[in-house]
Amino acid sequence: LGPFVKLGDGSILAVDETQVHISKDDGKTWSAGPLFARPDKYQSRGERALLRTREGTLILAFMNEKERVFSWDQAQGGPSPECRLPVYVTRSSDDGKTWLEPKLLQDGYCGALRAMIQLRAGRIVLGCQQAVANPGHHVCSTYTSDDEGQTWQQSNVIDLGKYGGYGDHGGGIEPTLTE
Repeated sequence: LGPFVKLGDGSILAVDETQVHISKDDGKTWSAGPLFARPDKYQSRGERALLRTREGTLILAFMNEKERVFSWDQAQGGPSPECRLPVYVTRSSDDGKTWLEPKLLQDGYCGALRAMIQLRAGRIVLGCQQAVANPGHHVCSTYTSDDEGQTWQQSNVIDLGKYGGYGDHGGGIEPTLTE
């Protein structure tokens, strides 16, 4: 399980691929409930970002395994046009009892999703990576939200340049964030 957040009543919440888990006894026991109203359409990969804002909104960013198509040939420029692992965001305003229908945030192939923070001023920042072709490598960007994750704006792209010789892991990968 994980990542974890502490809820308003002090209990711990975590998510897995399709469920929400809550512990009211410091992780000794867990209750489970559905994360997605449509588990046939959505399944989170193990790498995901979860945040409980100061206002109490839960925001989950995840890569949708149900849409994953990995097609990469470095000799042909890297990721093919059908290479896909999109990023979605879903929210809960009732401490994880119910979740909104996920919204597509980033299409294409995201290789890692691990970091989301809330700045002192309240802005939410999510770090993402994306595969690009010719030459095949990864780039990073951030997405920001000033309305509790309802809408998002993409930043400039951080591109470390030419393919770095690390297989499909060249370029800017796995961003972390700090204020």
